[in-house]
Amino acid sequence: RQLTGLDDEVRNKVIRTPGIPPLIDALAGVVSGFLVGAPELPPRIAVGCAGGRHRSVVVANEVATRGWKLRGVSVRVRHRDIHQP
Repeated sequence: RQLTGLDDEVRNKVIRTPGIPPLIDALAGVVSGFLVGAPELPPRIAVGCAGGRHRSVVVANEVATRGWKLRGVSVRVRHRDIHQP
């Protein structure tokens, strides 16, 4: 359990989990919808899982790398619980 969602081994396993790719796509769609409504007020999105070190880290990072910069959107990711035991 020393590895986190920042490690390729964990990331690859999470990405291969059934349901995760559609979840990432859906969450990216939700974020996109918020941006259309009020681009000057960017949304704050929280992703959680049981421990906050594996699945949520991967999902948050994947959503954050979905081409937002090409649309002029600045993204900041903070993994609140990644250093918890």
